Amino acid sequence: MICNFNIKWWISLMMTCLVFIGYSQNCQKPFNIKFENRKTTSIDVSWSDINTAPLGWEIELIKKGEVRTGIANFKNISEKKYTFTNLTPSTAYEIFIRAVCSATKSSEWNAAIPFTTVLEIPTACQINVPLKDNGTEILLLDVPQTGILGKNVFLKSVDLIIDHSWPADLKITLESPQGQQLLLSGHNGIASNNFGDVSDSSCNRFTTFSPDACKYLKDDKPPFIDHYKPDGNLETWRPDTLSKGYWKLIVYDRAVQDAGVLKYLNLNFSNELCVVPQNFTVSNTDINSITVTWDYKPPCKNVRILIIENGKIVEKSVVCEEEKFVFNNLLPNTEYEISISSICSSTSLSLESCTIKAQTSCETITESESFDELQTCKEGCAAACELNNSIWQNVKADDGQDWILWTGKTDTENTGPDGDINNNGNYIYIENNPQLCGKENAVILESSCMDIGSNTSGCDMSFYYNMYGIDCKFLTLEISIDNGITWAELFLRQKGDQDLCGSELPFL
Repeated sequence: MICNFNIKWWISLMMTCLVFIGYSQNCQKPFNIKFENRKTTSIDVSWSDINTAPLGWEIELIKKGEVRTGIANFKNISEKKYTFTNLTPSTAYEIFIRAVCSATKSSEWNAAIPFTTVLEIPTACQINVPLKDNGTEILLLDVPQTGILGKNVFLKSVDLIIDHSWPADLKITLESPQGQQLLLSGHNGIASNNFGDVSDSSCNRFTTFSPDACKYLKDDKPPFIDHYKPDGNLETWRPDTLSKGYWKLIVYDRAVQDAGVLKYLNLNFSNELCVVPQNFTVSNTDINSITVTWDYKPPCKNVRILIIENGKIVEKSVVCEEEKFVFNNLLPNTEYEISISSICSSTSLSLESCTIKAQTSCETITESESFDELQTCKEGCAAACELNNSIWQNVKADDGQDWILWTGKTDTENTGPDGDINNNGNYIYIENNPQLCGKENAVILESSCMDIGSNTSGCDMSFYYNMYGIDCKFLTLEISIDNGITWAELFLRQKGDQDLCGSELPFL
């Protein structure tokens, strides 16, 4: 009997100990943590808890990157929610929450839960907001600008600096309060670093996305410190887009390891649409002059034209409505770079246009052809292209293919340039698709008979050409002085990779 009594007592004691140990482990961590009502300086946080009648909860709040202490800086929280106030805008934080089950028992802290306050536009410099690696980060932007986009307020540009060791991982999108999206960059870049200068303490060397820019990211290398056209089109947005409210910067990272940090962001708005003059081009050149033209569009009042020769800049201001200006007293046979911008008011200026190049002639021009006044043709190997009212014509007695009169980029991949010498005029090109057009076709363009005496300088003819790729066998210029019976070669370029070139050629 004594033995049995001892066994029961030992079992009872063991069960008592087990119950005591089990109770000490029952103070569970909060879970299902959510954030709501996110603002620039405040945010609401809520959570779930399965503990029975806990005394409350404690929170440790730190800025991302700070060393945590393990000591709560928000205590005696009686509800499963809390509102943080007096936070810093555009700042990444981490919170740790634990339950207080009794005076002597608390749960473990949960893992760090990150959040970022709404970004104030423009942000401060070097805000260092981390971007999700191999995932999507959505940042809210507080835009105070009032108005309706496209009517009385216009998005001019977006400036940003992102520290990322592999920019091609990133797809960066801007979203309006109404949900309309503008793709800024769709996985551009190579094995090099960053959007903008991440070491710039003043954040003045950033990547700018602007519809008026000349460059595309795909044609440049990181760190992308310049103006670039966004990959998306702002003109497709509906006209009812309100500018004021919470915008979103959506950054998608498609690969692991290379994580990013947002260091600066700004959205630039204007109350009037002051854009670069459209169709800016060189309409005529001569031995001592260059004529440029553009299209007038309100509210442009004046244009600012810059002409550069050997690093020397000359600036001219012209009334926008004139749509034409002639630079006189220039040097013969000299290349110049020219750009234009709009002046809409004392405070409203457009970006500078893409630079166009023009070269004065080596002698006075007696015959010229820019193809800009001619009607473009259909594309294709078998397309017939009539160059009406031109001194140049396609020859029928060749291999059955015509020079095609075109503008802009060709539809056939790897055929033709992106545009003419000034990017906004016409040009002629040869369709290059050996599988459809055949190989080594002779495609001949012939001029009408011209009476041109040779100049003592030896400078008689010039033209621009583009020759790119091994499939271009050769380009030749020939002259006949017996009505086409015999021809003499003046110029020959063999196949190879060559860029846009200007050539001064003598008639022999």
